[in-house]
Amino acid sequence: GSVTTFQFNTSIAFLHFRTNQVDYQVIEVGLGGRLDATNIVTPSISVITSISLDHTHTLGNSIKRIATEKAGIIKPEVPVIVAPQSAEAMNVFRKISKNMKAPLIEVEKQIDWNKTKSDLLEQSFTLNCNDRLSGKSYMLTMPLLGNYQLENAATAIASIKVLDSQSSIISDNNISQGLKEVTWPG
Repeated sequence: GSVTTFQFNTSIAFLHFRTNQVDYQVIEVGLGGRLDATNIVTPSISVITSISLDHTHTLGNSIKRIATEKAGIIKPEVPVIVAPQSAEAMNVFRKISKNMKAPLIEVEKQIDWNKTKSDLLEQSFTLNCNDRLSGKSYMLTMPLLGNYQLENAATAIASIKVLDSQSSIISDNNISQGLKEVTWPG
């Protein structure tokens, strides 16, 4: 068929990244994963955030089917970081990552987090990584509100710890400042 707007924009983004020789790219799947235009990339890591019954007309009408579509981004021997999921979805991710020999990092098993303060402007929380990630503890603040944002922050930190485990380019201060200064316009 014809090229979609998303496929065209993805191609432009890839060309931009190559032309500018960027060090890291965060490439978000448009819809699903398995058949997405972004799935031509072999990443350094793959990240799967929480899934639910969304886009059922395209991805399927069950958590298992949607998880299978999302798991299409898992590549052989490439670490995959998975945010907390339902047992049904996690079983799919465990099976596919095992088949692909992709190291699986289950955020919920590797990191503990606990909200310590929340108001209309920000929320603060403690976050503890187990030894597999870094063994470090953090006291963090961010202006994004809601418990799901704590889960997203934990998933992002797990991703950073896996991605940066050898080069140590991203410092603890970078993590703290990044979360403190994050903005979400609109």
